[in-house]
Amino acid sequence: MDNVINIMSMPEPMLRAKDMAKIFINTSQATYDNWVKAGLIHRYKIGGGVYYKLSEVKKMIENAIELREVC
Repeated sequence: MDNVINIMSMPEPMLRAKDMAKIFINTSQATYDNWVKAGLIHRYKIGGGVYYKLSEVKKMIENAIELREVC
């Protein structure tokens, strides 16, 4: 489910899909949609754009690293 919020109420950095593409090379919007569906990150609609919280993206990466170290 998408969350609609006011950008002025967001005290933390937000990423657009193009910012995500710089972090995750060779990924697409479909990949981000899959991550949202899996509950790994949330999608936030702000104005006409779609954003992702930087803190949630960092947490997803940290969790992936921890899982990789366990395996």
